[in-house]
Amino acid sequence: MKTVYRKDGWTSRLERTSRSEAWIVLSESGIAEMDGDSFTSSCTGQAPLPRPQGSRVRFLARRISNDVPADTRISRLTITEGRADHQMEGIEGKKEWSEAFGRIHLAVAAGKHSVTIDRGGSSLSSVDPAEIRYLTGALAGAGPLPAARICNLRLASAVTARILRELVDAHLLEGLPTRLQVIQMEHEDYPYDALGNRIAQIALSGESAETSHRVPGGLYRPTYRLPPIAIPLHIRLVGPNDPLSDPLDADMRAIEILQPFQVRTDSITAGFLCLDSENRAFSCGVSIDPRDLLASIRSIGREYRWFPYSAGAYGSEIDLEGVALRPLDALR
Repeated sequence: MKTVYRKDGWTSRLERTSRSEAWIVLSESGIAEMDGDSFTSSCTGQAPLPRPQGSRVRFLARRISNDVPADTRISRLTITEGRADHQMEGIEGKKEWSEAFGRIHLAVAAGKHSVTIDRGGSSLSSVDPAEIRYLTGALAGAGPLPAARICNLRLASAVTARILRELVDAHLLEGLPTRLQVIQMEHEDYPYDALGNRIAQIALSGESAETSHRVPGGLYRPTYRLPPIAIPLHIRLVGPNDPLSDPLDADMRAIEILQPFQVRTDSITAGFLCLDSENRAFSCGVSIDPRDLLASIRSIGREYRWFPYSAGAYGSEIDLEGVALRPLDALR
């Protein structure tokens, strides 16, 4: 079956490193054709769309640069804003849809610690500069965890979304308690997959997961230059309709992920930027079997938020019981 995909899009992007800064405005039309195992793509010229002004990108870049503490250093700052018009022609006829986006990628370091902050949505108004100021301020003031300890750990929504995205992409949901379920969800601003099919809410874990994988959807196309890949979109961890339990009395709160961060079949190794019960910032780490991590979940917050990790992930606050935290240097 032959399909023809066309994309018209523009992007306004600022790229800043410790040594350079570039302002890029890109307007491009592209076409991709698939026929069985054959795939070809080409740029067909400039997109017939209004060129961006870029004022929001510049404003946000100045705001972030001014807000980060003086004793931190920005390794990389990428801010993008744009729009894309899509058209798909195939056996089901022609489908057309449009999307807008605003993204920020910030890599910042303080001392021996570094953190990468990815935020975004349908526009740059989805990015909260105050949140970035809060995270970079905590990073600048973070001391080392004095000694290894067992604690109840609350994961912020950004941490939960990133870990969940990695577990799903690595097919490591074994051990998820039966009272919990990972699902592919709809997204109001991004309702279609790479073929223009509406993304359906389906189960990715539990008894119904095998049947649900045959539901149309779940094809992700990060660029027209490559074939789409089969991957769940907009994933979320959910519990039953009633609360799993009351939130735990958390000893520490992980508010962002530090390096190192690695997911393997038998272990998740992650550095965390944490706050204790007195809001003192610490760097610490964990190395745990994915099955043990999933089994330690005791409560899931009802409020959730979308993050631009890979094909998208929703995160909620999650409480983990009895997690062994170590000084970050012990993980290196």
